[in-house]
Amino acid sequence: MPEIQRYVDPSSIVYTDELKSYDLLGGLYQQHWRIPHSLGIFIQGHVYTNTAESFFSLVKGGIWGTYRGVSTRYLQNYLDEYAWRWNHKYDRRSMFETILDQVEKDRPQLVARPRGS
Repeated sequence: MPEIQRYVDPSSIVYTDELKSYDLLGGLYQQHWRIPHSLGIFIQGHVYTNTAESFFSLVKGGIWGTYRGVSTRYLQNYLDEYAWRWNHKYDRRSMFETILDQVEKDRPQLVARPRGS
């Protein structure tokens, strides 16, 4: 709970499963929607937790399969990388091409200076 309260804005709508630890969230946030997985329900209208679970599955698989573990010092960097991968998973071009395009856009434009200045 302390981590959730530290990082989640009180005006947020929070979506969770039915883990007992989440019982207190309803009074702390604008809305708290729960999915009762124990009843075999995984989606109710617009409310579901599978996207978050899928994302964290990707992160855990990448960390253990690619990096074999991470330190807390660099955890945010790994999460940023996997968030980028998640957000670009449907790109038709390779990730390398997408990154190169972004580098080109962000590179400062060089201004030609007259000789002698």
